[in-house]
Amino acid sequence: MTDTISRPMDTMAEAVVDLDAIAHNARTFVERTGSDVMAIVKANGFGHGATRAARAALAGGATWLGVAGATEALALRADGITAPVLIWMYPPGQAFEKVLLAGIDVSVATVEALDAVAEAARATLTVANVHLKLDTGMSRGGALSDDWPALFERASALHREGAVHVRGIWSHLASAEEPDMHGLPEQLDSFDVARRLAADAGLEPEIVHVANSAAALRVPRSRFDLQRVGIGLYGVEPVPGRSTGCAPP
Repeated sequence: MTDTISRPMDTMAEAVVDLDAIAHNARTFVERTGSDVMAIVKANGFGHGATRAARAALAGGATWLGVAGATEALALRADGITAPVLIWMYPPGQAFEKVLLAGIDVSVATVEALDAVAEAARATLTVANVHLKLDTGMSRGGALSDDWPALFERASALHREGAVHVRGIWSHLASAEEPDMHGLPEQLDSFDVARRLAADAGLEPEIVHVANSAAALRVPRSRFDLQRVGIGLYGVEPVPGRSTGCAPP
């Protein structure tokens, strides 16, 4: 199955996307990791068409979708996508009401964001599914280690109240695609510490996820419950010099 994307003002330029290749790549990650896959379809599916890429990935066995912001997630819902979706980027003052009413999960990394999501949940008479994002060394968003106790304490209180459900806990890995994976064991050790602190605060998230495309293939310790597959979904080799069997769409 293929799809053609053309630029309206330039009929000479087009991209032909093999959606079957996206489905194949999702299936490859599911089979090789033996766990669930979150297909990353942010930035209009990295230019491949978000809804088309999402449907193909889901057909290949992905069970989750990941996008950057609320607009992208709501667009998927408007196109009839009902699979679980996670957003992780939004500006201060983001309104979460539409997001929660659409059944979209929200990543939070600060007490302030938790409170904002909880307020929206109360206003919409919903329970907000949140994933606590932790910085374990990549420095690309997420709560710093000094802030973990306060974040976990507030999340636990809101969880007990019923305004939020702490569904997930996650982090980004910085070097899984590098030959020596410098610093990766330390990141995973830090993540283990965070999970213990969360448990001490009474939190038991059912979804733990840190692995990107490269880590899903190379680092069994990082696989946990869910693999976030971005570039690997679109046929870009996540580990230089290694053949994964992924096909370019």
